[in-house]
Amino acid sequence: MCSHTNQAYLHLIVPNANVPEERDHKIFPDKDEAGTVTSIALTTDFLIYSTSRGTLHHFYLADWGVANEYKYALFTPCCGCCSLLMPQLAVRV
Repeated sequence: MCSHTNQAYLHLIVPNANVPEERDHKIFPDKDEAGTVTSIALTTDFLIYSTSRGTLHHFYLADWGVANEYKYALFTPCCGCCSLLMPQLAVRV
């Protein structure tokens, strides 16, 4: 996972012949989504990222698809989501 040009790029570190080509890599946000990635995190199960449009996305790695998308109600267009701060004892991902 790396951040390049305000996008998140998720890819395999070691190529695996058992992984379909469409699961080899993915760029976030998708072409049809507006905004840029402002914060990213990777767990064993999820890629979590926020965008400048005020959305929070959970991408489930096992299913290679979006598990949850949250739109902030108090979103200001000039700022977006700048960072994700969660107490580790109170949050389950």
